[in-house]
Amino acid sequence: METVLNDPALVNVKHRELYCLEDMVPFYEKWGFTDNLPGLYFMRKST
Repeated sequence: METVLNDPALVNVKHRELYCLEDMVPFYEKWGFTDNLPGLYFMRKST
């Protein structure tokens, strides 16, 4: 995570988003990620 978050080529990226399993939430919270995004929903349509 440190490499990705500090990569000079990505310094101007405004939003960094990821999908993870519930048990990984605490790990990503340590890096500043949050799942508190009011008004945003993850949706999928399977065929």
